[in-house]
Amino acid sequence: MENNITMPRLKALQEEWQRNPPLLLMVAAYLGIKNKEEGSPEELLEKIIGMEHGSAITL
Repeated sequence: MENNITMPRLKALQEEWQRNPPLLLMVAAYLGIKNKEEGSPEELLEKIIGMEHGSAITL
């Protein structure tokens, strides 16, 4: 198995997922499950600064 993906393969994969989404995404959409909000840029910066000082972060 290769460690890298070429741009043509990535495009083909995206097209395939557009036609046939992965089962996990379809089930999540059916159940109404959505991704957590990523937060504001300021919140992300605070998490990064916390990492520098050895604080644990939750994603």
